[in-house]
Amino acid sequence: MGAELTEIAGHGGSGRRRLAWLVSDSHNEVDAEGFFNDLGRKAKDHIETGFDCWVDGRPNDKRHHGWSKSDHGGKYTKCHVFKYVHGKVRLYGFKVPVRVRSDKRETNVELCILVLGAKKAGDKTDPAVLERVRRVSEMADVKLAVAAYARKELQGEVGDEL
Repeated sequence: MGAELTEIAGHGGSGRRRLAWLVSDSHNEVDAEGFFNDLGRKAKDHIETGFDCWVDGRPNDKRHHGWSKSDHGGKYTKCHVFKYVHGKVRLYGFKVPVRVRSDKRETNVELCILVLGAKKAGDKTDPAVLERVRRVSEMADVKLAVAAYARKELQGEVGDEL
């Protein structure tokens, strides 16, 4: 199968922000969807509220956040996390810009692709987890899957910058 993207049911988004699972049988570190499906109802509800907050453009650091240029030397600015704080549950992904053109205008859509799930061990995010997400985002078959999803589902093309 390689890598492909699937919309997150009920939370795929419809405006300027969209969510998708990265699914792959050839990359062991890609497990976000399965990790999420194995969670209890309370954790799922909490994370799904974070999905909705992000899609709607509502900041909520207790539910989701990204990393700025001042974090980790700016290396992980495309990474994003959705979280259930009390259970120390995290879903990590990366964001890509998609340019959607219609007859009258061009719209920029931000697509967040969830890659892996993890239990947080300490107070700070382990940079090794962010590095795994970054590394997956740069794999050739993942880039092809993102481009195919952007064309088919969003009628757009992947841009260079968010």
